[in-house]
Amino acid sequence: AAMKGVDRAMNKVEGCYEGRPSHLIDLCRQRLVFASVHDLLLCLQTIVCDQAVIVRGVKNGLRAEYHGEWSAGFRAVILSLSILTPQTSSLSVCLHVCELQLLLLPVAQVLANADHASYLILRNARALNTSSLSHHIG
Repeated sequence: AAMKGVDRAMNKVEGCYEGRPSHLIDLCRQRLVFASVHDLLLCLQTIVCDQAVIVRGVKNGLRAEYHGEWSAGFRAVILSLSILTPQTSSLSVCLHVCELQLLLLPVAQVLANADHASYLILRNARALNTSSLSHHIG
């Protein structure tokens, strides 16, 4: 996944985070794709056990109770991570948060084709509705 673009970042700050840019933590992101749930879980276990990795948040879109209609079927385990090493500390980036998306191959294949446009339309419409609703309520 590429770095989040400026327009999308601004839309997310306004639509999802009520104008608070400090809440935007997925500018830096990457995606790993797995052939099986077993392989995804092995990777997740390796990340969690790595002493240099600070897991700041987990969104588990693979849970049975997860409602895929909210994301146009996008299902993944999404980690918010920081890396704490002497090098990241010396560069003053040890507190930066990066997003790591762990996807199964069928989801990645959908993202690679035209169906991804449907997800983008739904996501943007939902953000617009959420933003409009919050302005009217409070």
